[in-house]
Amino acid sequence: DLREYVEGLRQVIQTLTDAQQKEDALEIVDAVEVQLTSSKPSKTVISTLLKALPPAASIASLASAIISAL
Repeated sequence: DLREYVEGLRQVIQTLTDAQQKEDALEIVDAVEVQLTSSKPSKTVISTLLKALPPAASIASLASAIISAL
């Protein structure tokens, strides 16, 4: 379920040590969640938002899972 992936992203982001990076990443995940819950989610917008997340293996795998599920 996509909500589980979004929650997984939030959990991984909470482990980031840079406070500004963490805040920015959480804002991105919030925007992704808004897109996912809209009546017509845009795969392009979601993909672009997810690519803006900090580079980390666990973030990348969750982002890929979200995109694949669309």
